[in-house]
Amino acid sequence: MTDSLADEVLRSDAPVPGGEPRAVRRARALALRAAGRSVPEIAGELRVARSTVYGWVRHVPTNPEWRADRRRAHAKLMTDARWAGHHDERERRRDAAPRRGPRPDRRRHRP
Repeated sequence: MTDSLADEVLRSDAPVPGGEPRAVRRARALALRAAGRSVPEIAGELRVARSTVYGWVRHVPTNPEWRADRRRAHAKLMTDARWAGHHDERERRRDAAPRRGPRPDRRRHRP
């Protein structure tokens, strides 16, 4: 696919009708994947199965930086979800605890 065709396909904001020719949907899928979109995102936009999109774009190499960014984002999402209950409980305890005044000066004074 030429760059001009890929650019033209990416600029198309028109919704994809169900009767659109398969070749056009495949060309859009290739252009979207080359632009860094994920297979589920492409499948949702083109309204086709993820397995179909994967078959169309499996030969398109992905940028290692994109994969690393997605892996980091997913790891953060999972970590935040795992610790959310703990953080909520900690905040609840802090809010419920009585407020203390300033701490007294604990330094020892020498004569």
